Amino acid sequence: MKDAKGHGSDTGTRGMRLIKTHVNGPHSAKVYNNPEWGEKVVKFFHNGVYQSKADSHTDDIADAHATAQFQLQRYADQDAKASLASGPKSAPTPIHDSMHDYGASKGTGPTMRPSNPAPDSTLGRHGYSPDAVNKAIASSNRSGRRIGGKEASAIHRLLKGR
Repeated sequence: MKDAKGHGSDTGTRGMRLIKTHVNGPHSAKVYNNPEWGEKVVKFFHNGVYQSKADSHTDDIADAHATAQFQLQRYADQDAKASLASGPKSAPTPIHDSMHDYGASKGTGPTMRPSNPAPDSTLGRHGYSPDAVNKAIASSNRSGRRIGGKEASAIHRLLKGR
């Protein structure tokens, strides 16, 4: 509601009496009695922000309270789902026998894939492998899309990062 100076949000509660405020964390729902229309109105506040398009109108007080509690639980569930999505990342994926194994060739056994492996002569900064690129070019040439020498060298330069 607006204060005496006209600041704040107008939730359209003029002439209505507040029956109960339901709260769930930063969310709230206010149940009002509207004597003009003979109904109960539920107004929702998601993270403290009035949701003008979410008002619920009913003539049953129990329905109004149940609707308020249900919507507040939905807001809480949305928050929980959002925090899970932005939560801690999963652990590194173990390397299988068919994958390149950093360190296993030195007799140290299976290792975890490093998150940022050091570049070496066969794998560049972005995992560039000339042999893999040549195989892909040869496959493309066999399937009908011919890649000439200049285009092939341009592909190698692009993937190598030069």
